[in-house]
Amino acid sequence: MVEDKIYPALVVKVIDPYTVVINRGLDSDVMMGKEFMIYVESKEPIVNPEDGLLLGFLEIPKGTGEVINVQEKMSLIESNKEVNERTTYTNQFDPFREQSRVTPKKIPFKDPRVGDKAKPI
Repeated sequence: MVEDKIYPALVVKVIDPYTVVINRGLDSDVMMGKEFMIYVESKEPIVNPEDGLLLGFLEIPKGTGEVINVQEKMSLIESNKEVNERTTYTNQFDPFREQSRVTPKKIPFKDPRVGDKAKPI
């Protein structure tokens, strides 16, 4: 599979907690809307206690995002996770009656840093 040879990609710039740049683009077949996981690998290897064999390193997710801009050698990825946030407010016609509204709120990546890894999901 081609993805095995070009991934993981690396975060090369953090724009803000919601937006990162990775070092893969059109020349790696990245397309608009493609979803990526941003993650770090555990520092300690994971070993199977049954037979002592190395299982590898644990991928610790920092979030997922969607490609919102693609250039030849890099792509801009924006967090695509949301949580519903409830806001309570007073009804203007009946000040003794509260109402609430649910609006989606974007969740940032967890402490994104240059050097974090990225792979398509």
